[in-house]
Amino acid sequence: MTTNLGVKTLGELSEKLILNKKFPSYAYLTDFGYRPQNVITALELARGVDKLFIESNFLDHDRHNAEETQHLTALQAGMFAEEAGAKEVRLFHFSQRYLEGRKCEAEIFYREMETGREIMRKQLQGVQK
Repeated sequence: MTTNLGVKTLGELSEKLILNKKFPSYAYLTDFGYRPQNVITALELARGVDKLFIESNFLDHDRHNAEETQHLTALQAGMFAEEAGAKEVRLFHFSQRYLEGRKCEAEIFYREMETGREIMRKQLQGVQK
C-alpha cells in the first residue's frame, strides 16, 4: 500500500495506527450472592483480572445474613479472588458491625488485600505531606 509514508505493508501500518498496548483490566463485584451459577459466571468474566474490586459485607460466622441479602462474606471474597487469579484485590462495602476482621478473613485465601479505607488513608496521608 502506498501512503505519504511511502510503500508500507499492512503489518507496518497497523503498528503505527493500532494501539497494541495492554490496558489494565478491572472487575467489580457487589450485591452478589455466593451461589454456584453466580460464581461460575463471574469467574468467566473476572479470571486473570488486574484489579478486582469485591464486596465483603459480612464475616463468615454471619454467612446467613450474607445469603439473605445477596452479599459476600470476607472469606468468600478471598476465595473468589484466589480462584479468579486477580493480581490486586480491593475489599469494599463493609457492614459497620465489624471494626476489624474482614481483611484477615479474606487473606486466608488471598494475601495481598487492601480495603477501601486503607487506600483512602494512604491517599490522605500523601495529601497532608
